[in-house]
Amino acid sequence: MDLKTFKAYMSAYDNPLNVMFRTALNKFPFIAILRNGLKVQVRSKRHAYFFTTLRDLDVIYLDDRFIQFRYTDKVLKFYFDINGFVALGEIFRDGIYDVDVKGRVVVDVGAGIGDSPIYFALKGAKKVYAFEVNVPYLEKMEKNIRENDLKDVIEPIRCECGLSNNLDVITLKYNIPYESVLKVDCEGCEYGFFSTAPPRSIGKYQTIIIEYHKGVQHLEDLLRTSGFNVTVKGNKKIGLIYARRLTDSGVKR
Repeated sequence: MDLKTFKAYMSAYDNPLNVMFRTALNKFPFIAILRNGLKVQVRSKRHAYFFTTLRDLDVIYLDDRFIQFRYTDKVLKFYFDINGFVALGEIFRDGIYDVDVKGRVVVDVGAGIGDSPIYFALKGAKKVYAFEVNVPYLEKMEKNIRENDLKDVIEPIRCECGLSNNLDVITLKYNIPYESVLKVDCEGCEYGFFSTAPPRSIGKYQTIIIEYHKGVQHLEDLLRTSGFNVTVKGNKKIGLIYARRLTDSGVKR
């Protein structure tokens, strides 16, 4: 167990050392208590780790099918697959997508179970186009959008983005307006989604967030030459690129 995971266990559980001991010895199932007092059944190492990703969220209810937690003044409900990827903590606790979307259109490539589209909608996005190729994730996204009463804001779209459905194709097809926001987290498709030459439609976006999975490659240079101020947070393999368009005078919009 690395230091980051150790700290996550210490922050998530009321008796973290006991949880780590039982998990290391495969003493499943057992009942654990989260820091907020909620009791959970840990049935596998995946369960034990999953609960650490929810640390410091105001969880009301949790089982293997769905979770309810408070965010600002709302109670949100998300159906999920405990064996799949869930980023609720990173999105709603850590605010990795905390950019200005109020009144803007958001293009969300790699929308998963709807966690990031719902976050953008709650932050005031006018419209969110939520692209996802994984059918089980898409089905959960559609359910989560309904459960949280956001079907008028979020449009779920089954689409494999990349070379064929790249930034220019998507932007033109959905008539994305100027000053929009783009978020891309598609497990490697980001390199094909952005061509090495600046895409014609990149000027439509005021803010771009990209999660890279195999290094920054050409993405940082492409954004800089396209007029964006760029910040990279991560390591040589995986991390996030935050880009915000500059005005002609070099001042952020």
